[in-house]
Amino acid sequence: MLGLKHYQKRTQRENGFPTGTSVKRAAADLLVYPAAIIAPLALVPQALTLYVSQNAQGLALFTWVILALVNIVWIFYGRAHNERPIVLTNAASLMLNFTIALGVILYK
Repeated sequence: MLGLKHYQKRTQRENGFPTGTSVKRAAADLLVYPAAIIAPLALVPQALTLYVSQNAQGLALFTWVILALVNIVWIFYGRAHNERPIVLTNAASLMLNFTIALGVILYK
């Protein structure tokens, strides 16, 4: 496993990864933070509709549970790589996915 990690790092350096120019990296970094805020906010209307209408018709519990589990994996990944946007985005999404899953259980 460690050998593969070393090979991956070497291959990335040879291919100019991360992006060679600081302008491209800075632009990518600037885009990540708004995306980290917008992505979880996209779930808020679904949660509000669910709790205001108290109707979970058309919502599949399985989907929201799977999304929450995927968020947990991404949180671990973000922590392992010290990537704050990944951790913050997925922590917020996890809370909203859990809230929606709970609403599906309550109002189904």
